[in-house]
Amino acid sequence: LLLWALRVCLCFVVLGTRSRVSLLALMGGGVVWLWLQYKAAEHRGIAARGGLVALLLSGVILLALLFACDFGPLMSLLEVVNRGEDVATTMSLTGRTDIWALVLRKLASNPLTAIVGHGYGTSILIMRDLAQSLSFIPRHTHNTFFEFLLTMGIPGAILCVSFFLYGFRWNQVYRKSRPGDERSRLANIATIILIIIFLNGMTETYIARQVNFVLMALLTYTAILGQIECIEERDADS
Repeated sequence: LLLWALRVCLCFVVLGTRSRVSLLALMGGGVVWLWLQYKAAEHRGIAARGGLVALLLSGVILLALLFACDFGPLMSLLEVVNRGEDVATTMSLTGRTDIWALVLRKLASNPLTAIVGHGYGTSILIMRDLAQSLSFIPRHTHNTFFEFLLTMGIPGAILCVSFFLYGFRWNQVYRKSRPGDERSRLANIATIILIIIFLNGMTETYIARQVNFVLMALLTYTAILGQIECIEERDADS
């Protein structure tokens, strides 16, 4: 009960930030969590699967009907999330698409620097020069992949992609090889966190600029899962 209370509080905190990216990441993580819980269930008959699909479709249809009927509470919630922005601003992801266009032009203007990068942490200086055509000065590229590519070149972009591929790979392998095990449930949690970080990285650059304790712990845990699997395979072969 306490855990669910904390989860509800977390949802209210994320909603209070009025960050659409955070809400999307939270929803994505929640969907994956429900799917993993469903896969881990002991009884997964056709009726259960059909019921789950029917429930999800009913929810989508209900939301669509409420939106079409201009349901007051739902529209008020959407207005809070939208932060009063017009359609053009919303469709540009609050100016992020304009930033990405500038970054792509910068990378195309000098292929050599696109290969080796401009240097770690230099995006704030580069964006200050590029943002003359914008009505604001961004502090970074607002995309994790672009941030790695702009500052650390192709090696940084490979590092970014490898981080997610390695994490998803070993979490999936360990989860399937240890069904019901406590460490398998931890692997599920690690997968959800990776998905949240990935979705957040589409419009933010925390991985490339602000490495924190949670990210370091997640990366270490994923690496440990990979090593455990390798050691056990080696012992089985010997």
